[in-house]
Amino acid sequence: MVEPEKPPYERTIRTLEDMRKIVGGPIEPAAYLPHPVMIVCNEEGMRLNLPQNRIIMDESGQKPIDVILGTFFLAGSGTEDFISLTDEQIQKYTEFFSQEETMVKSHNLEQKKQSDRVPVNVLGVCAFPAKDPAKWQIRFVDTGSNTLFTIPDGESIVLTRFDGDEQTFPCHYIDSHHFEAFGSAYHIMQFAQNMERNGNIYRPEHPAEGLALNTYEVFQLKDSCRRDYGFMSYEYAKDKIRPEHYKRVYGGFLDPKGPVSADLVLEGLFARHNFDTRPFRKGMLSMSMSDIVVLNRGGRERQAFYVDRVGFAECREFLNPPNLNPPQKAAKRRKNPER
Repeated sequence: MVEPEKPPYERTIRTLEDMRKIVGGPIEPAAYLPHPVMIVCNEEGMRLNLPQNRIIMDESGQKPIDVILGTFFLAGSGTEDFISLTDEQIQKYTEFFSQEETMVKSHNLEQKKQSDRVPVNVLGVCAFPAKDPAKWQIRFVDTGSNTLFTIPDGESIVLTRFDGDEQTFPCHYIDSHHFEAFGSAYHIMQFAQNMERNGNIYRPEHPAEGLALNTYEVFQLKDSCRRDYGFMSYEYAKDKIRPEHYKRVYGGFLDPKGPVSADLVLEGLFARHNFDTRPFRKGMLSMSMSDIVVLNRGGRERQAFYVDRVGFAECREFLNPPNLNPPQKAAKRRKNPER
């Protein structure tokens, strides 16, 4: 068991209900540690604004890649369920998560709003911002470290959730790699990874002229419509497809350094959303036939593609559905009104 700002300790957990009580909600296994050890945390930690707990570093041990929110526990990964850790694993990870370097220290976020702006950042170390507030620019990146856009200190971003719901949040500068949002401090890469994992995309509330963000959306059939043409070929489904039959289940950024061809982009997305490590795997089915992928290229071009038996078929009717109830033409005036 690993609680915020407390040393790890052993505990016996027997049921799924116990697991949920420990993390405070639905559980999410995270494969940050060498197989078969899993970190099990609350999958809604960001939405619930759970306290930051422990820092996860990359394989070199030098670069932070994520921060686990809220209480979590470690367990072994069995064939079908979690299993107990070995004595060696317990000793190893007790020592690891007891290190000062892995702990996120609590700090008063109101301190960052003071004029001197000398806060403690997400890694628990002092972060000195630029002296000139006019230069306080918050940088937003994707998980490939590509800069998407910047906003001035205090400006807001619009967050589009996986289901299409939009929310606006103000952001406050900490230093060149950290900022505050939702009442917590984030490393820019940690924020990008959390957003990708949960199928959220983001943009400035007041975008600069010429800003081009390349994104994609995944739509899957609602359960009530799946029996009509779920998992069927485009040839069979094309006359039945209606936007209202689908729900938006994911949004993400396209790799700006990736292929330009739509076919190659789509093949890459199909593979990505079928891996065991695919993002948001608890919230959506793996990508399969009858799903629709919409590519948004810099706000200028929007194309929808149906996942077919082989490859993808462009599905214009998804973005421009036919008018099923055209207005009736006025009846022609009869030449002889008496008849």
